[in-house]
Parts: sequence; structure tokens; C-alpha cells
Amino acid sequence: MRPYLYPLILMACTDSKSFEDTWPEDPATTHDTGLEDSDIGEDTAVEEEEVEPALSRPAFYPDQQTHSPINTYVAENIREITSFNPQLEENLFIKIGASSTVSQNTLYCFADDNIDLGEYLYLEESLSFFLTGDANGTTPFDRDTIAARIGHSAGWAISGDPSPVEEELAIVPGKFALVHYGTNDMGLGSTYAAAMPGFYENMNDLIELLISEGVVPIITGITHRADSSNADLWVPSYNSVIRGMAQSWQIPFIDLWWETDPLDDWGLAGDGIHLNKYPYGTCLFTEEALQYGYNIRNLIVLEALDRVRQTAIEEITYIDEGVPFVQGEGSPDIPFTVHTLPFNDFRDTQQSPHDENDIYIECGSDADESGPEYHYTLILEQETPIRAMVLDRGVVDIDIHLFEENNGTKTCLERAHRIIERTLPAGTYHLILDSWVDGDQNQRSGEYLLSIIACESNDPRCQ
Repeated sequence: MRPYLYPLILMACTDSKSFEDTWPEDPATTHDTGLEDSDIGEDTAVEEEEVEPALSRPAFYPDQQTHSPINTYVAENIREITSFNPQLEENLFIKIGASSTVSQNTLYCFADDNIDLGEYLYLEESLSFFLTGDANGTTPFDRDTIAARIGHSAGWAISGDPSPVEEELAIVPGKFALVHYGTNDMGLGSTYAAAMPGFYENMNDLIELLISEGVVPIITGITHRADSSNADLWVPSYNSVIRGMAQSWQIPFIDLWWETDPLDDWGLAGDGIHLNKYPYGTCLFTEEALQYGYNIRNLIVLEALDRVRQTAIEEITYIDEGVPFVQGEGSPDIPFTVHTLPFNDFRDTQQSPHDENDIYIECGSDADESGPEYHYTLILEQETPIRAMVLDRGVVDIDIHLFEENNGTKTCLERAHRIIERTLPAGTYHLILDSWVDGDQNQRSGEYLLSIIACESNDPRCQ
């Protein structure tokens, strides 16, 4: 299994790698959960028994990391969410998802005796902790959840009155929720691109519902799609957006793709969608057993539960040090910097003081974009196929504009309502995320997620 940033128990820090040399400390914006940004310090290592570090800023969630970072800001956010409903039980979690969540290969084995933690014995405390939870006569691990159904999507989970999620919470009042959607949601549009906005809105509504109930969502990304090469090309985009949503709410994200990608057949069963399993049990974490998808998933989910238990229940100050942040102010002179791909950034243009552009004639558009805007800079060292998406909710309408810089002159390459896909030569590029104003002069400013990935080399849409 790939290494990740893990805490030294009884300490508020770790020896994890530091991003501080490449990721400056400028603040990012998150959803309003009642916390305030701090302008002091960064999360750096402290000696044992030293006083807790200064409050950090919202964390950027990098890829190629099993678990999203928990710095002081994220830790405070998690504890803030749990404070919304003190009646919820700290040793319970609910399961929300589709077929892989329904599967008895997922987590059920933790309620049995066929468990081998191998070198992960430090997880025994958290395993025992959650095994004590009473999920209506079972443990939360082997509970047959109402909030998961084969072939269903995030929109189903929050539909109806009460919704499946609300029904499950009424029976299992847990402080945490394991959420896994995306694979079925990809098919709910005429194309995978067309399905993305609906998925984004439904997932955000689901996350918002859970947080309003005082439940901390733990979001899991999706795996490869061996059943469809075209679908598999879109998996990185969906995972980037899923990670971006978790980042925007500053809640935990589990990168299942990162863990299963090195496995034979990507850890997938013969149908090319669901994970495969070690024949002798899915809660065995030996070197041999961890060559199988469900075994990996069960391990990293238990790790995630351990991290939130330490954060929310034991009130560890923070788990990961050297956490990256987004640099810049979002202005034309000091834009936000896209340091790496994939890149996600959540903003609210209603909070932007910048309004330099009202119309983009150079982009072939006469649309009224007189609302507030944010600016980004992307520097590419080599030719790169990219997919840049802007996603919003409700009546908000944020458009994306891509400019190329040559000798100080900016040339518009493309304007789009949702998505720009193209191969860019090495160079400096600027993106402007601007608020559309409709014919009745209603300013459609508001929250958006910008998600940029480097496309797979064989993705024809990005050529």
C-alpha cells in the first residue's frame, strides 16, 4: 500500500514531507462553516509536549496522496461540524453509496473474527472503538444501510421526504458518514461531461445535508473503469472534482484510485467496475492480501475512520504538517497561481473585489460579464493537454476565459460556460472566472469550483 501522512500517536504532528518550499501560505476560501480564516503561521512540526501551533489556513488537497491532509484548520472544521448536533453518537458512522457500499465485501468483515491487521496494529484502537457502536442491533461495519442501493446515484440518496440519508440517520445517529458516489453518476448525462454539473450539484447538496445535521462526511473517490476505455478517460476528471468538493468543505477525502492503480487489473473484478477480493477474507492486511481491491479499500477506510476519531474525539491539534495552500489574491496583478495539476480551487465571486472585465469581445462574445471575477495564472513547462472545468450551483453562472501570454500581450484562446479542453504548448496562460449578468440585470455571481487536470495522452477531447 502506498504511504501517506500519518500521525505519531500522542503528538500533534508527524514527520511527513513538507510542501512549504513550493506552496506559499496565502489563504483559500471555503464554504462558511462558522470558522474564520487565520492570518498567522503555518502547520509545521513541533517538538513533543510543545504548545499547539498557530491556526493554519484552509488546506489544498493534492493528488497522489491516500488521505487528504488534516491541518489545524481542517481539524477545527471537523470538530465544528460535530458540535452542531451533540446528540449524535461518536462511535457510529453511516454508509452512503451504491453497489460497492452495499457489498458485504466492504467493511462487513470487521464485525467478524477473520481479521489480520498485519503491520497496521495501530488501527486496533479505532476498530474496537467503532465496534462498540450500536447501529440498531449491529455494528456500523455490518449494518445493512438504507442509504445505499445498487445502481443508484448521489441524487437518489437525498431524494424524497424523508430521504434515504435522513432515514438512515434517524436509525443510526452517527457523527460520521462514509460517502461513495461517482461511477453511476457518470452515466446520467448524454456525455460524461454533460453528467458532471448534475453530479456536482447533487454531491454538494448531500454534503450540505450531512453537515447541517452535524455529521462529518468522509468522501471516497472512484476507481478505474476497465469496462469502458472512454469512461476510464473521465475517471481522473470526476476524481478531481470529488477531491475539489471535499477541499471546498475542508472535510476528509480518500483517494481509492491512487491506492488501486498499481494493482494487477487495477484491483478490479471481471466486470471491470467492482473491486476484486482476496479469497481468504477482505479484512486481511498481509502483503499478499493487499494486492486485492476490497482489501485495500477496507484498510484505507479504517485509516480514515482512525484519523477522524483522533481529530474529532481525541481532539488531536492536527495530524499532517507542511500542508499546501493556494498562493495569490485573485486579482489581475496578483492572480491565484496554479502550482500543480490537477488543481482545484473553490471561490465565491460575491466576495471578490475585482471587476476589471465586463465583456470579452476578444473571445468572440458579447455576453454581459460585468459581475465580479477572479484571476488565475497557469505556467506550463511543456506541452500539456488540459481539461478546465468551472462548476456552480443553482442560479449562479460563472464563465471561464482562457488567455495566452506572449511578450506581455494576452490573447484570448477560448471562452466557455463550463469546460475548456485543448492541448496547450509550453508557456504562460491566464484564466478569468467571471460572473454573468442576465438580460434582467440579475448578477449571477456566487460560489464555484475550478478544476483543472492534465488529460490522459490518448484522450481525444483534449487534443
